[in-house]
Amino acid sequence: MSKDKTTTESTPEEDMFFEDDVIIEELEGKKIKKIQEKLRLCQKERQEFLDGWQRAQADSINIKKRAEDEKKNIVSYATEEILQELFPVLDAFDMVFKDSDALEKVDPNWVKGVEYILVQFNSVFNNRNIESFSPLNEKFNQDEHNSIELIETDDKKKDHVVLEVVQKGYKIGDKVVRPATVKVGSYTKE
Repeated sequence: MSKDKTTTESTPEEDMFFEDDVIIEELEGKKIKKIQEKLRLCQKERQEFLDGWQRAQADSINIKKRAEDEKKNIVSYATEEILQELFPVLDAFDMVFKDSDALEKVDPNWVKGVEYILVQFNSVFNNRNIESFSPLNEKFNQDEHNSIELIETDDKKKDHVVLEVVQKGYKIGDKVVRPATVKVGSYTKE
C-alpha cells in the first residue's frame, strides 16, 4: 500500500513543475489573446484606411469631372459672349447680300472680297459647330424663334408659320444662342 501512496503523492519539486506548466499555458493563452486583439485592431485600421483611400479616390475623380464640366461651361460662355458681339457684323453681311440692286452697282472684285470674308466666317463657325438657321416657312417654335410681328393671312396653312425672317438664328450644337427674329402668319377667318 505504501507503493500506491508514493505514486499518487507528488514531491514538492513535481508540484512546482506542474504549476510552471499551468503558468506557462496561462501566459501563452494571454499572449495569444493579446496578439489576436492586436490583429483585430490592425485589420480594423486597415479597413478604415482602405475605405478612406477609396473615398479619396472617388472624390478625386469627381473633382476632375467637375473641373472638366466647369471648363466646358467657361468655354461655352466665352464663345457665346464673342458671338453676341459678332452677330451685328454677320447681320450687316446679310443685309449687304439682300440688296442685289446695290451689289450690281459695285465693283465685282469688291463683292468677291466680301463674299470671301463671309466664307471665312462660316468656316470658323463650322469648325466650332456653330450654325445659322433661317426658319422660313417652318412652324413657329418659341424656343428657337422670336416673333416681332403677326402677319394676317387668309391661308389656314400659313397660321403659326414663319412668313419672314428678319434675322437668322444661331445654334452651338443643339443650344440656341440667338433665336431667329421672325414674322409669323396669323390666320383670320373671312
